[in-house]
Amino acid sequence: MAFFIGEHLPAPGSALSFDLLDRAVQDSYNMISVHISNINYRSKVEAIIEEARSQGSTRVYIPGLEVEDVNMHPDELVASGKVIGVTSQWIELDSLDPLVASASRQVLHHEIGYAGFCGLATLLIDGPKTAQQNMAGYCQSIVQGLAINAYLTINIMLPAFGPSLAPKQGEVDDPSQDSDRVPPDVLYDELTSWDIWNTIRTSARYTSRLGLGLQIEYSLPRTYTLKRWKYLHYHIINLPPPPPLDSFGAGYQDYLQSPLQPLADNLESMTYEVFEKDPVKYAQYEKAVFLALQDLNQQGIEDICVAVVGAGRGPLVTRCLRAATNASIDITMFAIEKNPNAYTHLMKMNRDVWGGAVTLVKTDMRKWEPPNTYVHILVSELLGSFADNELSPECLDGVQRVLHPTVGINIPQSYTAHYTPIMAPKIHGDLLSRATSSNSVDIYEVPYVVMLTAIDFLSQNNNGEPNIHQAWEFKHPVPENELEHDCGFNDHNQREAIAAFPIPRRGVIHGIAGYFECILYENANGTAIVELSTRPDTIDAKSKDMISWFAIYFPLRTPMPVPDDSEAQVSFWRHTDGRKVWYDWMVETFSFVFLSAEGGITSSPMTVSSQKSPGDYARKRVPVAVSEICSSKKNGCLM
Repeated sequence: MAFFIGEHLPAPGSALSFDLLDRAVQDSYNMISVHISNINYRSKVEAIIEEARSQGSTRVYIPGLEVEDVNMHPDELVASGKVIGVTSQWIELDSLDPLVASASRQVLHHEIGYAGFCGLATLLIDGPKTAQQNMAGYCQSIVQGLAINAYLTINIMLPAFGPSLAPKQGEVDDPSQDSDRVPPDVLYDELTSWDIWNTIRTSARYTSRLGLGLQIEYSLPRTYTLKRWKYLHYHIINLPPPPPLDSFGAGYQDYLQSPLQPLADNLESMTYEVFEKDPVKYAQYEKAVFLALQDLNQQGIEDICVAVVGAGRGPLVTRCLRAATNASIDITMFAIEKNPNAYTHLMKMNRDVWGGAVTLVKTDMRKWEPPNTYVHILVSELLGSFADNELSPECLDGVQRVLHPTVGINIPQSYTAHYTPIMAPKIHGDLLSRATSSNSVDIYEVPYVVMLTAIDFLSQNNNGEPNIHQAWEFKHPVPENELEHDCGFNDHNQREAIAAFPIPRRGVIHGIAGYFECILYENANGTAIVELSTRPDTIDAKSKDMISWFAIYFPLRTPMPVPDDSEAQVSFWRHTDGRKVWYDWMVETFSFVFLSAEGGITSSPMTVSSQKSPGDYARKRVPVAVSEICSSKKNGCLM
């Protein structure tokens, strides 16, 4: 984590010079910020406005900047990248006075044009003066300003938690604790600044050239407000060293990747190598195989056969052999792999590492016929970021016939998919930019693998942990009667789920985050269990520091705003036609009103007359919005 500290030249008349920059560098500053125009220009503009007002004019023309109006000129100093331009802070882009608004817009655009001419890369622009005025006019000025120069990044300056009544430092996250500090005629809302920012970035279509500058005061806001400003949250609290997943995924934060097609494509060696960098996952697999071998041995099973299907470059084979050695149990070991290039590497491993102890088979696991034996332990690592999205159920169905019918063990034994709605503006902005240049598969009809970073969980419990619901479960082996009645259409692997997520504080749903949990092995009496999890609220308990999987992200084409104290209902379907597997997803949002026996309606029973109690009102869920049914059918996973 790197911090860059700048020095601001607060006086509008402070002209930029090499001496100023040199002094700033000597004082250990990384940059300086300076006003583009000076007090001379302000005086000119104010005089023009007053003259127009005195003449009763509704329009005003503001001339461009002249040499006596500016604090900088195009030179090596500006081109150094260590200078940030600050636009005039006295303008009012959101003014309801048409003269002031027009003059302010012209001043801003003159300054943006001149900043671009000078070679500045970054500008700071003050946010709206108030949330109650002309937000549309402010947004229009910013969007037009972005079009003036295609290389400038504009940062909107806003207070981190609204313009007034910041909570005292150290205060608990309980609104009732500071109710006596809030004057009765003041509407206090810590998310006011976020509302303003969300309106601005939405109007600008989430462009990456529009950024945010948060002004931090002496007292800090509540935790939920800091979490809303996600990247700021990381800087404010004292973080321990980053977890292994963060270090492993450096450079991949919020980067969208299409899921693998493991059956249709042969993976490259580098892809396998990425998988193999996770010691936690393979340690859990080794532990699971060790327990399974012990249980089979205690049942008196002899000549135990273990097979790794989809062996890749062999890391699971190594762990199975090690587990057998540690358990002092002799096994017959098979490794099945369809990728001819990976198979070549397996041959090398068998020669150089395993001492020829493994029988290698080059074939699709679904076509494998073991020689005169059943497999007692069938090991696979076919899980995707949503558990079943890389066709683990279909693959294991196809190879189940080789598993011993009474004592056969699948590792993993079961896995579950989980999901929750999230706010992900950075990802949505990336998709918007891709949409303008992509004419192939609809980019909103693809579930993406992504290391979620700049996101906010909209539904959280009282401890601040995300509310994540289970969608469905797959267990192995599958009961034979299910496979017999399937008729080859894979119907038994279809699933559907629906879950409601309470949303206490307003936000925007950009998409759905998906995770999985997995039971690698649990013995018959339940005294030992080995698990994996990618859920942020359970990964530490089940597979701490595991790095093999990022989350999966199901995007919405149109973001869905949700109000305070609302609810999102998310529906999911897993479909198949016997040739491929795909997902459909849909989001509905609801608010709540309270109906009295007399027919009165209120958004909260706490706002009504003191003569009535909240129990006198019936709570009713009211639809707010609904998304289209999104589908990944065009980009389904091929069987």
